Amino acid sequence: MVAVEIVDVYTRLCEAMLSADVKVLDSLMADGAVLTHMTGYEQSKAEWLEHIQSGKMVYHGIDTQAVEQEGEDSFIARSYTEATIWGAHGTWPLQLSGRCERVGDTWVLANIVASTWQ
Repeated sequence: MVAVEIVDVYTRLCEAMLSADVKVLDSLMADGAVLTHMTGYEQSKAEWLEHIQSGKMVYHGIDTQAVEQEGEDSFIARSYTEATIWGAHGTWPLQLSGRCERVGDTWVLANIVASTWQ
């Protein structure tokens, strides 16, 4: 059951990114969550949500190729992600490594690390 819940966090994350639903994104992430971009830039949850809401970061499409649970509380997902990030538009082969934590009886993202894959 945990594997389904962890993978579901990724699925809901993608849906909320594509619809720019910062309310759902906020609920999917721990208060201290950090997103590490493929450039190495570490972005706080608050800053990421503000950039999505303001249109500085727009996700146009996420074509998930694979998503698997890693260990008890993490997932690794590979996708082709089309986005406009700080003015740069492209489609990137992204690997997201997400670590989740329990808050009550719900899994939320504690951190996400984005990198590229071949």
